[in-house]
Amino acid sequence: MNIFEAINRVDTTSLVLSTGQKPESRKDLLVVGRLYRNDFHNSLLDVSANRDAFISDDAVILPGDGGRIGVAYYDTETFLNTTHRIAEGIAIDPIGKQWSAGPWLPETFASDIDSSIEIKVGTYLDKKEANVFSVYPEELRAGIIGRSQAEIAIKSAMLSGEMDDLTRKFTEAELCLAALRLVYAQYRIYFRGIKYEPFTRLELPASVASYTAKLVDGANPNDIDLSLIYV
Repeated sequence: MNIFEAINRVDTTSLVLSTGQKPESRKDLLVVGRLYRNDFHNSLLDVSANRDAFISDDAVILPGDGGRIGVAYYDTETFLNTTHRIAEGIAIDPIGKQWSAGPWLPETFASDIDSSIEIKVGTYLDKKEANVFSVYPEELRAGIIGRSQAEIAIKSAMLSGEMDDLTRKFTEAELCLAALRLVYAQYRIYFRGIKYEPFTRLELPASVASYTAKLVDGANPNDIDLSLIYV
């Protein structure tokens, strides 16, 4: 039984999207259906009969010879609430995840939804209805710009004071992340995080792309160009 058959057996009503930087790989799936997340996770583990499978945060991870498959799940109400809170600029703060070296960013989630491939239309929801991110929402843009400008001011003030080396490194990294989020929001381009920034910077004007590259490579707050930020 392949993964799509297993998902359909657990929840026949579900919408199945292939997400990620290369959605055609179909290694990262997002499922939206009628079950509660824990019920879906446990049922998928039983149906897949993969002894190496495990649950990590919001996804079931299924290792195999063909590589790892991650299956994230939302019930329909939670998914729609999450997407609309992001689109409306309400849920804009980075969130730490146990499986990630960096924070989860709402604009990355928005990009995943927008760039996803619809594998299966849901009974109650399809991609066209689910995707509120086909155009960068203005409220999301305004929220990220305002939040990032505040973060830059706060972290810059902190760095002018005394702190231990480890705290300083974290603060510098958070400051650079805020600057990157701000630049991408200004140009209405979804920031996908540090890992994929070399790809997403290709959508930026050349002068701005060279600036973000410098920030990513050096993570030096002294490289932050305030003329690009406060526009």
